[in-house]
Amino acid sequence: MKVVYADSVLLINGVINYLILLLTARICDICVKRLRLILSAAAGGLYALLSELPPLAFLLSPFLKVSVAVLMALIAFPRRRLIRPLLIFLAVSAAFAGAVMALGTLAGEKMGSGGVYIYGDLRILVLAFAACYCLMALVLRRAGKRAAGGYAGVEVRQGQRRVRFNALYDTGSSLSDPVTGERVMVAEGEELLGLFSGPGRRIIEDRRKLEPDELFLKLSAAEHKIKFRLIPYSALGTSGLLVAMKPDYIGIDGVRQEDLLIAISPTDLSDGGPYSAVFNI
Repeated sequence: MKVVYADSVLLINGVINYLILLLTARICDICVKRLRLILSAAAGGLYALLSELPPLAFLLSPFLKVSVAVLMALIAFPRRRLIRPLLIFLAVSAAFAGAVMALGTLAGEKMGSGGVYIYGDLRILVLAFAACYCLMALVLRRAGKRAAGGYAGVEVRQGQRRVRFNALYDTGSSLSDPVTGERVMVAEGEELLGLFSGPGRRIIEDRRKLEPDELFLKLSAAEHKIKFRLIPYSALGTSGLLVAMKPDYIGIDGVRQEDLLIAISPTDLSDGGPYSAVFNI
């Protein structure tokens, strides 16, 4: 008869889930809040525990296992870019399970599978994750990088409000304020919604219906604490204006950027890619 300790199941599987989710985020170059990863990992740990209870054995069905994986991905990652993180999350989980079983066999330890978790010698679990991390990070991260450059995590603050997203380093971008010389990062409006009050949010949501000068005037009237300006741009034979803002704080990979503005893009910048802004160092 197998004896399962509830606290061990929750702790071990919660930690493992968190590490797998964190690895998935890093492979996909997605900037996510740690709280979302913790909540997702806890949900997976709770499912692992419930699946061990005899009255709830139906939870072990393949359909429910996949459903829980999708739920965990929904909790952890942005919904607009869910497919790739979900597939990589499943791949990392499968690789980890295979590494655990292989190392268990080599070490002569009895490793078992219960629901969505694998239990056994803690040392083997640690070694398996280390091996899985190195392999998956090497293979998938290389595949995920784009030739134009790498990705960076961006944090923007305005007062008590804060947003995080990923930006693509584009060597071909040279956008700057012609008056001050400050560099300009172009970001999708949806990523900046958390910086604005209710009226400001509605204006950003309707930005595609507004001309740049209209957007500038409306935002300036609705958000008195944020400094806005119009930035001219040209690309692929077209030219126009972008509304840019100077928030209280912009950080790239944790480094404060003093001479950087954020322009609000009227359209999406990536076709389902792991970034929602473009910048040049």
